[in-house]
Amino acid sequence: MKDKTLLLEAIATITGCVIGAGVLGIPYVVAKAGFFTGLVDIILIGILILILNFYLGEVVLRTKGKHQLTGYANKYLGEKGKYLMFFALLIGDLGALIAYLIGEGKSLSTLLGGDPLLWSFIFFAVGSFLVYKGIKSIAESEFLVSGLILVIVIVIGIFSFNHISILNYTGFNIKNIFIPYGTVLFAYLGFLAIPEAHEILINKRKLFKKAIMIGLAIPAVVYILFPLIIIGVTGVNTTEIATIGLSSHIGKIGFVLGNLFAVFAMFTSFLAISLALREVLNYDFKIKKDLSFLFATFLPLLIFLIVRKFASFNTVLNYAGALSGGFTGLMILLMAKKAEKLGDRKPEYKITKNVFVMGAIAIALILGIIFAFI
Repeated sequence: MKDKTLLLEAIATITGCVIGAGVLGIPYVVAKAGFFTGLVDIILIGILILILNFYLGEVVLRTKGKHQLTGYANKYLGEKGKYLMFFALLIGDLGALIAYLIGEGKSLSTLLGGDPLLWSFIFFAVGSFLVYKGIKSIAESEFLVSGLILVIVIVIGIFSFNHISILNYTGFNIKNIFIPYGTVLFAYLGFLAIPEAHEILINKRKLFKKAIMIGLAIPAVVYILFPLIIIGVTGVNTTEIATIGLSSHIGKIGFVLGNLFAVFAMFTSFLAISLALREVLNYDFKIKKDLSFLFATFLPLLIFLIVRKFASFNTVLNYAGALSGGFTGLMILLMAKKAEKLGDRKPEYKITKNVFVMGAIAIALILGIIFAFI
């Protein structure tokens, strides 16, 4: 019974880290590419991320002591690797915070009326105050958001069922394959959860691989179902933040519920990422607490003010996902090879380092970075 409890806790940790506000952007890019094109993206990127997480899990198992991604990069790729890993993660964090500032302004304006920019400022003021106070319990509610997302998907599905049209599910077009790439990759990012899940299973490491597999399978199912429902209702009119475009289709209750969920999801994600970034800067890089706070909150606000005229919610997610996911993934591939030689313990599972598989993943990540800008 204890084994099952620990396994479920590890699975929940991975799923809770992966599923977040990024799911709100998936329907738009899938609709833009064509439903079946987007579906192929979701499945293939899910497989790619699963393999990378298996590689990362093996790195964790081969290493004594407790570390996070920057620590593993430092051990296997040197000090330059540590800073490169931090830079890759920083891109994802800043991108997410900027996207949430954009998204909250639009969602709150849709719900309550008024200027989206004003709502972005109000959201920032509340969020940054809580980050300054270090209220971790609120940020940790992001774990609950994952469960809430599952419920909301079902509820929206119930409200939307009679409004779904199969004509909205357009065909496959290989030319559009990279349109959803960055946003979908962003939604799958949760590498930081792997070391945490390992700590939960520290005395039951044989369950680790299973936890990774199930922990990533759940987000994949959600990422398929959510655009299936949203696009089935709104088709080519799917909005950048998926819940905003539902008002004329699923009634006021469903609309309010969906948009409240969007607001809550982005709010808790903003808190969790800002707090984590502040602590990394403060603890790992010895930057003073107040300066770390300013970097983790006001830097995203400054960038948001600069780019808001020409950058949208999904544009930011696309760049952040392609860049952060791409560079982090490439470094995980390098660490996996190095850990085979430099690791200091025998792992409970091994993933074959097939040169063709690793090469294909590396090419996909590099092309993703290139096409994100094209």
